[in-house]
Amino acid sequence: MTSRKAIKRIDLQKLVGDEKLEIINKVLEIGKEATDLASLTHPHILQYVDSFRDGNFYCIVTEYCEVCVILRVVEKLFLILFTTRKKV
Repeated sequence: MTSRKAIKRIDLQKLVGDEKLEIINKVLEIGKEATDLASLTHPHILQYVDSFRDGNFYCIVTEYCEVCVILRVVEKLFLILFTTRKKV
């Protein structure tokens, strides 16, 4: 069974600004995000798979996380925070 993946697509055409330096900085920022994701390994962080350019889009591929899984984590965190709060 193959694992599911998610793709974050960034439209590079929307990065067009008045100055060339602004565009270069935004593209470098996108590349840094991909590099940062590649270096992270933790059970609570989505795993980086790949990044690539597809026409006018820069794409970052990560493992897929079901919404219900995210909701369960948020619920657990809420319960921990709520039950450990000291009553005044």
